[in-house]
Amino acid sequence: MNNSSWDPLDFLKGPPTSRFRNNLRDDLYYVTSMGNAGFTNQFMGLGNLIYLAMLSNRIPILPAFAPHHHLPMEAGVIPFGDLFDLPYLRTALQMPILEWRDVKALPSASSEDPYSPSEVESIGCWAAGSAAVSPETVESYVRHVGLDVSYTHVPSNTRTHPENFGDHSLLFAPLAALIHPSGPSIQSKTLPLAKESPNGSRLPPDILISCFERLYYVVSVSFAPDEWGLAWSPAWNFVGQHLRFTEPIKNLAKQYLRAIFDVPYNSQLPPFIAVHIRRGDMNALCNGADCYQHLSTYEKAVKEIQDELLIKRGIFVKNILVASDETNLTYWKDVNILGWKSINHTEEMTNERYGLWYPILIDSVAQSLATGFVGTFPSTFSMVSQRRVDFWNDGVTRMVSYSYL
Repeated sequence: MNNSSWDPLDFLKGPPTSRFRNNLRDDLYYVTSMGNAGFTNQFMGLGNLIYLAMLSNRIPILPAFAPHHHLPMEAGVIPFGDLFDLPYLRTALQMPILEWRDVKALPSASSEDPYSPSEVESIGCWAAGSAAVSPETVESYVRHVGLDVSYTHVPSNTRTHPENFGDHSLLFAPLAALIHPSGPSIQSKTLPLAKESPNGSRLPPDILISCFERLYYVVSVSFAPDEWGLAWSPAWNFVGQHLRFTEPIKNLAKQYLRAIFDVPYNSQLPPFIAVHIRRGDMNALCNGADCYQHLSTYEKAVKEIQDELLIKRGIFVKNILVASDETNLTYWKDVNILGWKSINHTEEMTNERYGLWYPILIDSVAQSLATGFVGTFPSTFSMVSQRRVDFWNDGVTRMVSYSYL
């Protein structure tokens, strides 16, 4: 494909239609996916979707971010292109990238009910989770787009460990072979149905538009489940690093940062080091033991970054921004004693002013603007922030592991 503008209309029959099948071209092939879990995992899954599209010679159709485990349904949806600069991405990758709102007439993200499209259509999708469990239908996704989904499990040769019936991780290359238009590795209609749709349809996976339950747990090699955090990660190197935030969401984060660093409106932000201290639900990794790292460990990492930046850039970075899911007020008093700043979304009424997605969005964008970064391994939120600071800002970063790792 070669197109100088990569205008979505050039890869569809026309403007959005009430039924998606009426707008897909017969001479092109598409791929889409639903998401799972919180914002960062959905982001990584959609990055994997774009990379899989590159490998399989298909056009990705990106869904909106939709609430799953971390947010209630009333949080609503946020179109991918409202947060990430798709014109920049298309140009960087030299390929078409569509959103569902380009294809089908959907309820506006700002409407009171984003989950009631005018048409509900049946589609067969690939179940990408463990073959030992029933495929999961994420209601916020299918209700926003208007899909009635039946599922077929991906074949075992697409899994990182085919001998393990409970394996939920998949490999990019076998998935690309499975859905490649010029010759799929297996005929989907020969595989048994895993789950019929809520309306009773029993469709095999679609050929024109390959559809996946989720794509977060996809890697290129079986020995690296945390591949996105590694230097050679293809999904990051080919796609993730080009997923830049849009100007409106960057400007909103800068507005918050200017307030906490006491910088005049429209003035340049000072260099700062961002710290992400993940505690909360991560304690489940510790089997009941206290394996949280002490605050002093993060303080030491910040000092190391300050020293390295002084040598590397000749600047002493005194401003520290910290974000954490810790709710203990004593802990936060200790943070404040260090002179570190934080965005208090409760006091700022971020939920009330912008919506339930925005505390995590603003924190994510704010961290991406840092000169240095300290994160918590194995938090995916920390991992993605680290990569952005490394790649986008030529920053200095560290990761603090739980004490048992």
